[in-house]
Amino acid sequence: MTLVADDPISETHEFTNQFTLFPIGSGRENPGERPTSRLSREQIDAFLSAEFDNARNAHFFVPPAEPPAATPEKRLALGVLKQAARDLRRFHSATKGVKRELYLDAFSWITAYDFSWPYSFVNVCKLLDVCP
Repeated sequence: MTLVADDPISETHEFTNQFTLFPIGSGRENPGERPTSRLSREQIDAFLSAEFDNARNAHFFVPPAEPPAATPEKRLALGVLKQAARDLRRFHSATKGVKRELYLDAFSWITAYDFSWPYSFVNVCKLLDVCP
Protein backbone atom coordinates (compact mmCIF):
# COMPACT_ATOMS: atom_id res chain seq x y z
CA MET A 1 0.00 0.00 0.00
CA THR A 2 1.47 3.29 -1.07
CA LEU A 3 0.29 6.65 0.35
CA VAL A 4 0.79 9.76 -1.63
CA ALA A 5 0.68 12.95 0.44
CA ASP A 6 1.97 16.46 0.12
CA ASP A 7 5.02 17.16 2.19
CA PRO A 8 3.97 20.32 4.09
CA ILE A 9 7.37 20.74 5.72
CA SER A 10 9.31 21.01 2.49
CA GLU A 11 6.84 23.38 0.88
CA THR A 12 7.45 27.08 1.38
CA HIS A 13 4.63 29.53 1.67
CA GLU A 14 4.73 33.29 1.67
CA PHE A 15 3.27 34.67 4.94
CA THR A 16 4.69 38.17 4.69
CA ASN A 17 2.35 40.85 6.15
CA GLN A 18 -0.49 38.41 6.61
CA PHE A 19 -0.47 38.76 10.38
CA THR A 20 0.59 42.37 10.81
CA LEU A 21 -0.93 43.82 13.94
CA PHE A 22 0.43 47.32 13.63
CA PRO A 23 1.04 49.28 10.49
CA ILE A 24 4.69 49.64 9.63
CA GLY A 25 4.45 53.32 8.78
CA SER A 26 3.22 56.08 11.06
CA GLY A 27 0.17 56.70 8.87
CA ARG A 28 1.16 60.30 8.17
CA GLU A 29 1.59 61.60 4.69
CA ASN A 30 4.27 64.09 5.68
CA PRO A 31 6.80 63.14 8.36
CA GLY A 32 6.82 66.72 9.74
CA GLU A 33 3.05 66.79 10.19
CA ARG A 34 1.65 66.40 13.74
CA PRO A 35 -0.57 63.37 14.33
CA THR A 36 -4.26 64.03 14.23
CA SER A 37 -6.14 63.73 17.52
CA ARG A 38 -9.43 61.99 17.99
CA LEU A 39 -10.55 64.77 20.34
CA SER A 40 -11.48 68.19 19.10
CA ARG A 41 -9.56 71.21 20.29
CA GLU A 42 -12.52 72.25 22.48
CA GLN A 43 -12.65 68.82 24.13
CA ILE A 44 -8.93 68.91 24.87
CA ASP A 45 -9.20 72.41 26.34
CA ALA A 46 -12.20 71.37 28.47
CA PHE A 47 -10.30 68.32 29.72
CA LEU A 48 -7.21 70.30 30.62
CA SER A 49 -9.13 73.04 32.42
CA ALA A 50 -11.52 70.71 34.25
CA GLU A 51 -11.60 70.62 38.02
CA PHE A 52 -10.80 67.15 39.28
CA ASP A 53 -13.31 66.80 42.11
CA ASN A 54 -13.53 63.05 41.79
CA ALA A 55 -10.16 62.32 43.40
CA ARG A 56 -11.93 60.12 45.93
CA ASN A 57 -13.43 58.12 43.11
CA ALA A 58 -12.84 54.38 42.71
CA HIS A 59 -10.08 55.19 40.20
CA PHE A 60 -8.09 56.77 43.00
CA PHE A 61 -8.75 54.16 45.69
CA VAL A 62 -6.87 54.74 48.90
CA PRO A 63 -6.58 51.62 51.04
CA PRO A 64 -8.04 51.96 54.54
CA ALA A 65 -5.71 52.72 57.36
CA GLU A 66 -4.44 49.82 59.43
CA PRO A 67 -6.64 49.00 62.40
CA PRO A 68 -5.45 50.57 65.61
CA ALA A 69 -3.31 48.45 67.89
CA ALA A 70 -5.14 46.53 70.58
CA THR A 71 -5.54 48.35 73.87
CA PRO A 72 -3.61 47.05 76.87
CA GLU A 73 -6.88 45.83 78.40
CA LYS A 74 -7.64 43.73 75.33
CA ARG A 75 -4.12 42.33 75.21
CA LEU A 76 -4.38 41.36 78.88
CA ALA A 77 -7.80 39.76 78.33
CA LEU A 78 -6.45 37.81 75.36
CA GLY A 79 -3.47 36.65 77.42
CA VAL A 80 -5.75 35.46 80.24
CA LEU A 81 -7.92 33.54 77.78
CA LYS A 82 -4.91 31.95 76.07
CA GLN A 83 -3.41 30.93 79.41
CA ALA A 84 -6.66 29.29 80.51
CA ALA A 85 -6.86 27.36 77.23
CA ARG A 86 -3.21 26.30 77.61
CA ASP A 87 -3.77 25.14 81.19
CA LEU A 88 -6.86 23.15 80.21
CA ARG A 89 -4.98 21.37 77.43
CA ARG A 90 -1.72 20.73 79.26
CA PHE A 91 -3.07 19.60 82.61
CA HIS A 92 -6.22 17.76 81.55
CA SER A 93 -4.94 14.41 82.75
CA ALA A 94 -3.22 15.69 85.92
CA THR A 95 -4.45 13.97 89.08
CA LYS A 96 -2.61 15.76 91.89
CA GLY A 97 -0.42 18.68 92.83
CA VAL A 98 -0.03 22.08 91.25
CA LYS A 99 -0.89 20.82 87.77
CA ARG A 100 -4.31 19.62 88.94
CA GLU A 101 -4.88 22.97 90.69
CA LEU A 102 -4.06 24.88 87.51
CA TYR A 103 -6.49 22.73 85.53
CA LEU A 104 -9.29 23.13 88.10
CA ASP A 105 -8.69 26.88 88.33
CA ALA A 106 -8.97 27.30 84.55
CA PHE A 107 -12.01 24.97 84.42
CA SER A 108 -13.85 26.85 87.18
CA TRP A 109 -12.99 30.20 85.55
CA ILE A 110 -14.51 29.11 82.24
CA THR A 111 -17.61 27.46 83.70
CA ALA A 112 -18.48 30.31 86.09
CA TYR A 113 -21.28 32.55 84.84
CA ASP A 114 -19.92 35.64 86.57
CA PHE A 115 -20.23 39.25 85.40
CA SER A 116 -18.96 40.89 88.62
CA TRP A 117 -15.23 40.67 87.93
CA PRO A 118 -13.91 42.65 84.91
CA TYR A 119 -11.76 39.71 83.79
CA SER A 120 -14.30 36.98 84.30
CA PHE A 121 -14.64 34.56 81.39
CA VAL A 122 -17.89 36.03 80.07
CA ASN A 123 -16.56 39.61 80.33
CA VAL A 124 -13.32 38.64 78.58
CA CYS A 125 -15.28 37.00 75.77
CA LYS A 126 -17.49 40.07 75.50
CA LEU A 127 -14.46 42.38 75.38
CA LEU A 128 -12.79 40.27 72.69
CA ASP A 129 -16.07 39.85 70.77
CA VAL A 130 -15.99 36.06 70.86
CA CYS A 131 -18.80 33.70 71.81
CA PRO A 132 -18.32 32.20 75.29
